[in-house]
Amino acid sequence: MRFSEVPLKPNGVFLISKNGKAKVVTASKYRAANEIYAVQSGPLLLIDGKVHPAFREHSESELIRNGIGVDGEGNVILAMTSDRTRCNLWTFAKLFEHLECNNALFLDGDLSRLLELPQEKISGRGFATLIAVVK
Repeated sequence: MRFSEVPLKPNGVFLISKNGKAKVVTASKYRAANEIYAVQSGPLLLIDGKVHPAFREHSESELIRNGIGVDGEGNVILAMTSDRTRCNLWTFAKLFEHLECNNALFLDGDLSRLLELPQEKISGRGFATLIAVVK
């Protein structure tokens, strides 16, 4: 099977429970019950501390990436490449591994127009992703 034919499953869910704890779980393990916030996306970048098996270190698919993980102390880690710094999914997963996340989730990439301090007007493509940290 060629890499392009490998399905990029499992997807995952980032959630914050009623007790304020955040985590990333596989979509199949997610059970809506005690969560107050949740977002599903995919593929998972890290699964139980391991890089997704379909990702390849030398993949030439270098695009804009953004994702989310939770480290061992429960801190939520959001990461996004800049418009000038693109990477493949393996490299992006390794970032979350380096930041000591056990599970991490790919949220979005070149499909959206989410950019750091965009210099041009952003045109819509029919959907939006928004994660905000508020007090």
